[in-house]
Amino acid sequence: GLIREYKGLDILLNSIPKIKQELDEFIVIIAGECYEKTEKYYAIIRNLKIQDSVDMRLKFISDNEVSEYFSAADVVALPYRTATQSGITQIAYNFNRPVIVSDVGGLAEIVPNGKTGYVVKPDSNEFANAIMKFFKEDKFKEFSENVRNHKKLFSWEIFVDNLMELASE
Repeated sequence: GLIREYKGLDILLNSIPKIKQELDEFIVIIAGECYEKTEKYYAIIRNLKIQDSVDMRLKFISDNEVSEYFSAADVVALPYRTATQSGITQIAYNFNRPVIVSDVGGLAEIVPNGKTGYVVKPDSNEFANAIMKFFKEDKFKEFSENVRNHKKLFSWEIFVDNLMELASE
């Protein structure tokens, strides 16, 4: 995807020091093309001394590479400041990955809180707490299974069934 200010990368970066206090080993992979100056993100990383916890891949991600990134993730974090929806959520679901999203726009509608991920305020502490909870409570298997089941609601079969039901009313 594209890295833009409204997607809240700084929120995620600022959550990392708190996470590091609780979790031993983790890497945050940030992947995508950046259409703004990247120096502000690198400055945050340097100032917070979190270089060892961040893997920046600021480049165009081809369709062939998408599976590599999502398969490497235990959870996908989307700390958006504003949004209507996010295609990244659906891609994460395609790979059965839980998602932690900001409670903005329609994101909470696609991520049942505590089932397929967490819905939190677009705030560094909130994201840190949700990420720590995910790992401390070992939610990967449970949430991934819930994603597997939840994404069926978005299948063409369900869509057509709902459309036919609506048409018959």
